[in-house]
Order: sequence, then C-alpha cells, then structure tokens
Amino acid sequence: MTTAAIREKLYDYIRVADDDKIKNIYALFEDQMAPAVDWSEDDAFVAELDERVRRYEAGIDRAYTWDEIKASLEKLKKERADEYNKELNEAEAQIDAGDFSAHDAVKKIFADRKKLIGGN
Repeated sequence: MTTAAIREKLYDYIRVADDDKIKNIYALFEDQMAPAVDWSEDDAFVAELDERVRRYEAGIDRAYTWDEIKASLEKLKKERADEYNKELNEAEAQIDAGDFSAHDAVKKIFADRKKLIGGN
C-alpha cells in the first residue's frame, strides 16, 4: 500500500473515530509532533527582520540572489583549489629537484587540508 493510500485511510478513520480513540492516537504521537510556530508572534524575530529590512533599504546591507551566492561559493572553491594545487606543484618541483625539505611542506599542506575538510 502506498503512503498516500495509508494517509487517506488514517484520515477516514480519524474522521469517524470516537473521542477516546482520538485521544489515544494523539497520545501515541504527541511527542513526535512539532508545535506550530507563528514567527509573527515572536517579537524578537520580527524586530530582527525589521532591522534587516531597514538596513537594506538604507543601503547599509546588500541582498544577494541565490545564483550570486552559488557563484561566489564556486569562485571561492576554485580559488582554494588553485592555491592548494599551486602549493603542491611547488613542493613537487622541489622534490623533483632533489630538495627534500619540501617533504615537510607537503605534510603541512595535507594537514591543513585535513583540518579544512574536517578530517582528523
């Protein structure tokens, strides 16, 4: 049976179930139900939104489209990858030239990268 069919059967059952059964069903799932939040009743949240709009309208802050954010992240990702690759290429060139002092630099690059991506 599909989820949609199960949902429809449950709706039908709840519509005609007696009060005790409804209360028992509710008690069974009460912990899993998130309370509805009406953000418009949260004064601090509304004040924060109002302040952000004021700053935007005053030209203090700027808004970004989703496409601008994605493009910015892609550019940053490319810049970091380019810098990483440049450091590795320089270290590789040193090693190829017989200068093994680059070995420590390579280890540092990989250690920094591990920290950056959350490795141990």
